[in-house]
Amino acid sequence: MTTRPTTPIELFYSYADSRKDEKLLDELEKHLSSLKYQGYISAWNKRKVVAGEEWGKEIDEHFNAARIILLLISPDFMASDYCYSFEVKRAMERHDRGEARVIPILLRPVDWHNAPFSKLQALPSNGRPISKWRDTDDALNNIAREIRGAIESLPVEKAHASSTSHASSASSSPRTHTENMDELERPATALLSYAREDAEEVKFLQLQLKVRGVRAWRDVTDLPLGGATEDEIVHAIENVADALVLYVTPHSLKSVFVWNIEIPTALKRRESDPHFNIVPVLKDVTYRQLQEQCAARGYRSLTDFNAERLPDSSTGEADKALQEKLRSIADRVLKATLLLRLRRAKADRNYEPSLVLRTFKDIPPTPSLDLDLNWWDLFHDRDRLPPAEEWRDTLFPALQDVKNALGELPISRKLHMSLQAILPTAFALGYAFPAPARYTLLLESKEGTWSSTGTVDASSSPFRRVSYNGGGDKQIAVVEISVAQAISRAVTDFLSASHLSYDQHISYSLPDGPDQTKGVRDATYALAMAQQIGKGLRLLRSQGVTHIHLFAAIPAALAVMLGHQFNALCPISLYQFAGNKEYQWVCTLGL
Repeated sequence: MTTRPTTPIELFYSYADSRKDEKLLDELEKHLSSLKYQGYISAWNKRKVVAGEEWGKEIDEHFNAARIILLLISPDFMASDYCYSFEVKRAMERHDRGEARVIPILLRPVDWHNAPFSKLQALPSNGRPISKWRDTDDALNNIAREIRGAIESLPVEKAHASSTSHASSASSSPRTHTENMDELERPATALLSYAREDAEEVKFLQLQLKVRGVRAWRDVTDLPLGGATEDEIVHAIENVADALVLYVTPHSLKSVFVWNIEIPTALKRRESDPHFNIVPVLKDVTYRQLQEQCAARGYRSLTDFNAERLPDSSTGEADKALQEKLRSIADRVLKATLLLRLRRAKADRNYEPSLVLRTFKDIPPTPSLDLDLNWWDLFHDRDRLPPAEEWRDTLFPALQDVKNALGELPISRKLHMSLQAILPTAFALGYAFPAPARYTLLLESKEGTWSSTGTVDASSSPFRRVSYNGGGDKQIAVVEISVAQAISRAVTDFLSASHLSYDQHISYSLPDGPDQTKGVRDATYALAMAQQIGKGLRLLRSQGVTHIHLFAAIPAALAVMLGHQFNALCPISLYQFAGNKEYQWVCTLGL
């Protein structure tokens, strides 16, 4: 779960006295202003020295108090004796003592790779200086998001420490982030190794892993900003990751770090733990080239680990074929990492697996976690709705792969689920685990655990059902379900604006009106609700309805229980109440 500081963290800008650099500094400060207004940071630079104050003394005070130091890298910065010889030296000393986190920000192109801070991850995250981006705001937005993540990853006890307590934390290790993960029951986890030039291709593979529940790190991108990258990555390979995915390209064959640090560490881990997974993925590199590279360094051949070969760039195969291959690799990594995760959990036939699905960044609390289905990149909380092709090519296949991976394991068919997600994704999750598959879904809600199976009074009807005649297409039906709030007006507005032709319009509502806190009394009541709606939808199908448009304001856990009953029905289109105060289509199940 993200950690917000209890008091603002001081951030210090180290930059050269250059008109070009100061212009980019001004723009960066604008993009970081939301962090200031939300209480994350208090930022300082030397232009804030008050007239009459001792210039050097005030800079020293703010420099020593800063928890995060941004080095604004440019030709002028590298040429500045004060910046390079004095501020960089002191910043790295504080970084190495664990007193501050140093983050290089690449303003303009310059050779910085042998600088004292070259071991640190720089921003923007793709390594391209801000001035070389087509849209400067895109670069600055990338930086702002990464800095927010860096602040949230700071240990809580440090986040509100005063500057006088920094010396006592000098023993803090750059491994803090991964060690904190060890304290949790981390889910299936993979580390992706690659050359920086291949970052965009690897980003797609990472997305495919994340939506399948594998917590996937890109080695120089997702470890803490400003951390000692080498130590972090070695620790992750030795102690955290269930798999190392090696993206082998002509660029990575030349990477000293990959071949001198990551690969020997992974091979050593494999020797001590034969269940640890190494997954080589070859792009524009032959098996023979990989074998020769390993032989030249005296390593065991990585082709022994069932290496995967992607279509070469020279073949002209469509991107779709490449992406399909990467999706199949993600499925393989899912199964491999999940198996090792269950070994860590000492799972037996009675073990009940647990997964989380989230379109928001926060992870709902759960005592144990096997798969973390992180869909935030495609939803950005609720600010973005994936187009139909992303559902077809990414999200629906991901859910199917998760179901298959769990189904192949000798563990319980009772599956614990927690959600921090928009409603249509909850319906889709339940739909992926249909009742005929004999899964019992155990949904964690604010009111306790709800089960998709159980016994309720056959005559129980928690909802009041009202039917309207739309006078249109008899094969199309509209269904609305109101628990948390009334939605009839919004649904009517949508139907009027969309000119949807339908015949039956069924409304399900609580007898006493919507109730956001007590609308679902308990687990038995939730099951009765789900069964009443499921029975009503099956009735529509028996009456010749071939497409249902579903609108709902209900708890996400109840949406999963409903989706669980959608098997063998007609296609069901799902809608989300958007920020513009109207419904928008999200996806269609069963096409």
